[in-house]
Amino acid sequence: MGNSGKTIWENVIVIVLIGVIVIFLAPIVEKIIYEVRISGITTVATKLTDEVNVMYSKLSMTREVNFPFTVEFNKNGTYNLYENVTIIERGQKISGIERLPSGGSITIDENADVSAYNIAYDDIICNMNKKSTMKCAQKPKKTK
Repeated sequence: MGNSGKTIWENVIVIVLIGVIVIFLAPIVEKIIYEVRISGITTVATKLTDEVNVMYSKLSMTREVNFPFTVEFNKNGTYNLYENVTIIERGQKISGIERLPSGGSITIDENADVSAYNIAYDDIICNMNKKSTMKCAQKPKKTK
């Protein structure tokens, strides 16, 4: 048998170096995946506010709408629609949105300002105050 020219220690050193590289790269890759996920959910939540604006516009073309106009999302992918505090639609589905939240609400006030509160996608929560951009972040983990 011929000698390959490498000792077992050289192979161990190569394996250890690869392990060290993986240890340093893993958090960087994890952060990139998290940021891409947040960006995607932010885009979906923003599109959802646009869809609520469309719902309001369609309804306001048929009659006068009372404010605040609120869409509250349910865990089963449906929504309840409120004018002021009166529910006017219950258990409806929104079409055209590829991913519906499992909680939270979007409100349009009398000044046509849109706010989003606790829009929930798995472990991500999105909020938007009046005249601001949608901000999404991971829910804080509960401590025992």
